Formats: sequence, C-alpha cells, structure tokens
Amino acid sequence: MKNLLLHFLLTSNLFLACSQSPSSMGESAASEEMNTVPTTEQSMSSEPSESTYEKDRMIIKTAEYRMRVKDVVKSTDRVKALLKTHNGYLANMNMTNNSYRIETEMTIRVPNENFEPLLNSLGDEAIETDYKRINASDVTEEFVDIESRLATKEEVRKRYIEVLRKKASTVDEILNAEEKIRVLTEEIEAKKGRLKYLRDQVSLSTIQLEIYERIPYEAVDDPEDSFVSRLGKNFGNGWEMIVDLFLFLVNLWPFILIIIALVVFRKPIFKRTNNGPKSN
Repeated sequence: MKNLLLHFLLTSNLFLACSQSPSSMGESAASEEMNTVPTTEQSMSSEPSESTYEKDRMIIKTAEYRMRVKDVVKSTDRVKALLKTHNGYLANMNMTNNSYRIETEMTIRVPNENFEPLLNSLGDEAIETDYKRINASDVTEEFVDIESRLATKEEVRKRYIEVLRKKASTVDEILNAEEKIRVLTEEIEAKKGRLKYLRDQVSLSTIQLEIYERIPYEAVDDPEDSFVSRLGKNFGNGWEMIVDLFLFLVNLWPFILIIIALVVFRKPIFKRTNNGPKSN
C-alpha cells in the first residue's frame, strides 16, 4: 500500500512539471528583460579580470633636466638634430639673455621607446648637471577601468535608444529616454577624451629641458671726457640752472607784485608826509 501511494505522488509531480511549457517561461523572461533598463553601470559593469592586466603596461614618462653647456646656441642646434634622430619634436622653446647668463627652455615630445636613449644623448651636452628628475606613472589600471565603463555606457545607451524607438509611447516616456541618452552621450564623450589623452601621454613622453651658458660679467668704464665734451656739458648744466631759476621766480609772482606795488606807492606817501605843516 505504501509503495502504491509513493508511486502515485511521483507520477503527480512529474505531470505538473511537464504541464509548465518552455514557451511560457521564455516569454516571461523576455518581458522582464525588455521592461528593465539599467540606469547605472553597476548592473552591467564587471571588474577587469586578471588576464586584462597581462597586457602591456601603460606608462607615462616625464623628465626634468637642467644643465650648463659651453655654448647655448650650438647646443640648441645639436638638440634639434637629436630630436630628428629620435623621431621627437620641439613643442615649445624660450630663450632669455642677460648680462651674466644665456638660457634656453625647451619642451620636448619623444616616442616612449626613445625616451631613455634621448636623455642619454642629451647628457653629452652637459658641462655641469644641476638636476635630472625622471618620473614614470603607471596608468594601466585607469585605462582598463575607463575602457570597461565606456563599453558599459555605450551598451546602456543602445538599450535606451531601442526603448525610445519601440517601447516609448507617451510624451513623458519619450522625454525621459531622450534625457537618459543625452546624459550617457556626454559621459561617453568625456571618457573617450580621457582615453585619447592617456594614449597621447603614453605614446609620447615629455622632457622639460633647460640649458644655460654663463657669461663673465665685465664692468664697462666710461672713457675720460674731453675738454669740448666737458664744456658742452657744463654749458648745458648752466642753461638748465637758468631755466630752473626762471621757473622758481614764476612760482613767486604774487610776492613780486606786492614788492613792486610797495616800491611804486612808497614815494608819494613819503612826499605827503614831508610836505605836512611845520610847527613855529
């Protein structure tokens, strides 16, 4: 009896499992996928696998190099020749000159593989090295992360475009999908710009080169003045004194008028006083 009951239960479960058709299950899963569009990257993004980091390392190399040379002009010409040899170019150059130093500042871009050879060749120009700083920044992880996020955002944008074309029916749905597409497009363009910048910095290394030449300072003594030149200078100084005196007197014109008035009106006043009545 127990065996008959157990056989009946197994038959019933098998019948119920077969009655659930694969087509209905597929339609349910497809409907759920179409109605769900990820709004962020977390539903689609994945951590880069270890095999990703087995790619070539992406290193940004920079250097700051300052040296004293024998002749700045000749060294500058030789640096330009070295750039042609190492497939580099001069991005910027500035030359300054004063009474004790001639200096040239250069910004050099050179292919990554020629970075060290060019630095070694530049060192041949140095009489004295003030400093030589080299920096290498590994951006492999950042580059891989940006690439992964970029692929995710592009996939999400495609799905929103699909929703906009086939599923959006109301004005609110259309506007919402368009706004999502706009935001994603801006983020995609920003990440593409960052990738382009990283590729440029990795493929071309940067060297900030400063070369200078010391010039001995020589004081220039004035030659002794001749009699004619001294006479001319003194005549000029005398004329300047006359002009300065005249200008000084012009500033005192109110006082000069008062003095002139006193001199003019003084005589009549004295005459009247002298012609007054005499006592017996």
